[in-house]
Amino acid sequence: MNRYSLVLLILYAVIAAMSVWKSDWNWLIVMVIGIAVVCAPMRATGDRNTGYDQRLMGIAVIPLVAFIVLFTANLFLDIQYYYPASIAIQAGTNMALGMMIAVIMNARTEVSLSRRWTVMFALTFATGMSMVNAFSTVYWMSITGFPLHNDDFTNTLENNVVNMMLMLPMAVTTFATIVYAVVLNRYLKRVDPLLSRFCPGGRT
Repeated sequence: MNRYSLVLLILYAVIAAMSVWKSDWNWLIVMVIGIAVVCAPMRATGDRNTGYDQRLMGIAVIPLVAFIVLFTANLFLDIQYYYPASIAIQAGTNMALGMMIAVIMNARTEVSLSRRWTVMFALTFATGMSMVNAFSTVYWMSITGFPLHNDDFTNTLENNVVNMMLMLPMAVTTFATIVYAVVLNRYLKRVDPLLSRFCPGGRT
């Protein structure tokens, strides 16, 4: 196995363990998907040394390291905005996974996505994954006694607070993915407009 894939798999495993420890099932789901995506080129080719381009895996590493730093800091500092920051970082992780999925589709199927469509696919994947956060938020609120139905609300403020909590994952993800998409599009345009070097198949 090439070292870049190994680093990613280790980071995914570490964050998965952290997620189980804190019962953060959203991050656990993303990590399981990440492991599957990193292993996909190896399964497709039958070669454990086959992986994505190191630049693409470097992009994937950044939000993972950022989350580990945020998670560790929150243990000691109890960061007030930990949850929205976690969602924003998770959006970056999902953007990277979306790019990997798009790239392997380009390499292994008849689908041919341009640079802009690859970024758009990654953005769509990330925003779609934010629904996982939304559903888990609804579940958490239901088991902790938050009012969810119109008949349960006692005042307008209570209604507004619940609506803000439900919309937070999608709102943060939408804003974050737009920023990430602009940055990634410019980066890809500079390093490899045709995405030829990002396709899995070479040894690294």
